[in-house]
Order: sequence, then structure tokens, then C-alpha cells
Amino acid sequence: MSADPTLQELRKNDKALEEVDFARWYDKLPSDEELAAAKAAFEKKTFKFDIVEDKKAALKLLKKLIPKGASVMNGHSTTFNEIGLTEHLKNQTEWNNLHGPIIAEKDQAKAAELRAQANLADYWLSSVCAFSAEGDLVVADLTGTRVSGFLTAKNVIVVVGAQKFTKDYNDAAKRTKKFCLPVESARVRVAYGVPASTINNYLAIRGLSPWGGAGRIHVIVIKEHLGF
Repeated sequence: MSADPTLQELRKNDKALEEVDFARWYDKLPSDEELAAAKAAFEKKTFKFDIVEDKKAALKLLKKLIPKGASVMNGHSTTFNEIGLTEHLKNQTEWNNLHGPIIAEKDQAKAAELRAQANLADYWLSSVCAFSAEGDLVVADLTGTRVSGFLTAKNVIVVVGAQKFTKDYNDAAKRTKKFCLPVESARVRVAYGVPASTINNYLAIRGLSPWGGAGRIHVIVIKEHLGF
């Protein structure tokens, strides 16, 4: 198995995932009508919201949205691996990629300071655990490196596979705990050799600030199974 395994590899090799309800939380994609209703709900709350057909279209849109010279920061994302963004960030020259120097820094104290500064990036790039038909986003992590920039960066772009759709906020919260956590635990057992992950940081974004927040978060939904 690779050091950054796919969901398919995890399902094949980690027995703990046999108890996870993939039929409820992963297998089904929402209908076009359901996605259109979600788009309307998010836009009513002043989010930007796009629906694209596939991962190639998602990467193309991302490149179009972020202007040349902008600073960008991202946390780990299986979705980004799958659409090609992770590789693009390693090689691109049009943006100021703040993540590169953090990864290269061997001094953990200095790396932490760079991460703190990167929270103020022009564009924070992330996926989420779930998005709801009511216009909610839920994101969680262990260390804070995925959640933090949602509140501090100038702009946020969320890229999410359509299978993360839920009917309401309560199901978005349940998906995070009942599906994302056990799958992420399986991933970190391979990637980092630790027993499991945990939800130390949990963020529900249910609307944007009426004072200058309109359009700050842009959600891109891909009509494919991407990430988990």
C-alpha cells in the first residue's frame, strides 16, 4: 500500500472499515436536483458555489479563480491528490505556495511560525467532511492545520466530491464522526504509524459574516466520488 493510500486501498486492507456504513455515507451521489437545491441554499447564505462534472474541470476552475502572484495555503487533502492539485502545487510558479517552505523546514518551531503566518494566505484551499442541502460546511481535524485557515485567510476555496452531500446539518455532523473519522484513522495508521486519528478541532460553517463576508468562501462540488 502507498504511503498516502486511496480509499479503495484502505477498504481492502483495513478490517476496521468493515463496520463503516459506506452505503449511507459514501456510495450514493446526489441528483442534479439535489445539487441545484444545495447551490441555491449556499448562495442564499452568500457563499459562491459551482458544480463541475469531473476532477479535470475542477482543477481548471481552480487555476482560473486564483490570480497570478496570490499566496496559497492548503492542508492535506485526498481530494487534492485525486484532482491533481497536490502535484500542481509542487511544480507551479504562478502562485506563492506557502506550504512548500513549511514542509521543507526541519525546525518544528520555525515550521509552526510559518504555519501561523500561512493562515493569513490570500487563498486557503481545503476540502471538507460534508456539505449539506441547507448550506452548511463541516470540517474537522486532529492538529488544526486543516481547520485554522477557514476563519483567517482572505479567501477560502473548498473542493468537495459530491458523495459528501447530506440532507441537513445534523447528518453532516454524523458523517464527520461516523464515516470520516474511521476512514481517516485507517489512513493515519498507514501514513504515520499511529493507532487512530481523533477530532480535536471541529468547525461548522453555517453562514458568512454580514460585514464583508459575502463571497469569501467559494465551494466547488465535483460530480464524482473524490476524497472521503
